[in-house]
Amino acid sequence: MLKSSLHIHIQGDPKDYITHTGYDLIDRAHKLGYEVLAITCHWRVVMWSDLKKYAEERGILLIQGVEIEINNGDILILNAPPDVQFIQTFKQLAAYKKDHPEIFIIAPHPFFPSSKGCLKSQLYDHIDIFDGIEKSWFYSHSINFNRRARRLANLCDLPYIATADIHILDQIEIGGHVLINAEKNIESVLEALRQKKFKSISRPLTNFKMALTFARMTLANLSQYLPWTPPHIPFQHEKFHQDYQTKSQKRSKKYRPARSRLR
Repeated sequence: MLKSSLHIHIQGDPKDYITHTGYDLIDRAHKLGYEVLAITCHWRVVMWSDLKKYAEERGILLIQGVEIEINNGDILILNAPPDVQFIQTFKQLAAYKKDHPEIFIIAPHPFFPSSKGCLKSQLYDHIDIFDGIEKSWFYSHSINFNRRARRLANLCDLPYIATADIHILDQIEIGGHVLINAEKNIESVLEALRQKKFKSISRPLTNFKMALTFARMTLANLSQYLPWTPPHIPFQHEKFHQDYQTKSQKRSKKYRPARSRLR
């Protein structure tokens, strides 16, 4: 059984300011016994050969992924080629999937009470596109927006997949993960997910722990506006070396490019 985390953001995410690098993530995951990680930054595939090699040396399989946005709803795509980031409509996504049956599409946090990032009724309208539905880490005994997602997954016989949606490293320990009965290669892992040959491992948090973790995520994202924080630099697919990242988040001024903002 492969201990796997399938919804992860790292430094270089074009949308959110993430303070941990891909190397930090792999180091922590290795200590915790993870064998499969999916890097799924917002809007753009973020992966490069040095990171893959670093993971392989520690016995970890990296799956290339992305979290795109259609009509204000987030969509998680595993085994994603870089051009998937240009999809803007459900019609385009359906056509792309037909031409690329190797991808695996998950609906993340679909019914959370947010005007952005949640598919809501759009998930019902386009359910045939999806291969699985996410069981979000963000729930307690009294607050649980996963219930509708679980019911829909059961109704449509879709995999219900626990994730940690990692924005800060501690989420890899408190968030959900899956144990997958598969060989350690991408094709086998995704096929096992399709056939539900996995076990979701997730536990409700206390309301205080939920609030504290969300607050830490928010503060980490807001830290990009502090004058001493390294600028937000989105990473392009296969173009950036480890030297462009920094585990300490400290850079000398002569290496700091002009601060820019994405629209």
